[in-house]
Amino acid sequence: MNNIDGIIKSALAAEYKSPQHINNRVLWYADGKGRAKMKKNMKFKQVFAALAIIMCLAVPTYAAIKLLTPAQVAKELGNDAIAAAFETEDAVLIDETQEFDDYNVTLLGLVSGKTLSEKMRESEMAEAESVPADKTYCVIAIENADGSPITDITDTPQFCVSPFVKGYSPVFVNIMSLNGGYLDKVINGVRYRLLSCENIEIFADTTVYIGVTKGMFPDRAAFTFDETTGEITRADGYRDMNALFELPFDSSKADGEKAAEIIARIFPE
Repeated sequence: MNNIDGIIKSALAAEYKSPQHINNRVLWYADGKGRAKMKKNMKFKQVFAALAIIMCLAVPTYAAIKLLTPAQVAKELGNDAIAAAFETEDAVLIDETQEFDDYNVTLLGLVSGKTLSEKMRESEMAEAESVPADKTYCVIAIENADGSPITDITDTPQFCVSPFVKGYSPVFVNIMSLNGGYLDKVINGVRYRLLSCENIEIFADTTVYIGVTKGMFPDRAAFTFDETTGEITRADGYRDMNALFELPFDSSKADGEKAAEIIARIFPE
């Protein structure tokens, strides 16, 4: 039975992206909880047949798509220097997915800091000199929730991917006020976005977020800003995409002076 359990788990992990309720049923049997409820005198063939039926139910219409790494995305978008930056020790690889009715959103990773140009020059990339150093580069993947491939950018609506900072309303501190830009590309059925903006790692002594909503600009209805605590959360009752990721920055990378300069520019007296 242990071998069968392993085969089932490996097969699901490697090839299939079936509905979660089907996966739960398969894993419920595979991890031993289901077996505990089987009759003790059930023969091996009966057990195998039961698991085979569940496997058949789990076969999806589409195979799971293996996501690219941030470095691979940057390379696909034609920027070998940023790809090299994503392969340095300064890169933060996250691979966190949030699911919605129509789309799944994955924050793959980011890299930022004043030393980026030096890191890229060490990798001997010719174009490293032209890549702004004191920036943050972030990679997001967007997939159809039903597992079907995205064939073109026009298959999906506009998406806004934006950084936010605890203590400041997303209405004011966002991708626009932080001088952001992006590149999009559909690769192997997934829409990838490479986002760039001012270095948000300088805010590492507080909570920094990446939010994703539909539309050209951040949807102010998608998130709640607590004026007392400064926290930003997903709005209760919001019925569309409002992904919100907290970034695991190293607080020692914070730069209060630089942060104050940016905030003073956004909120001039």
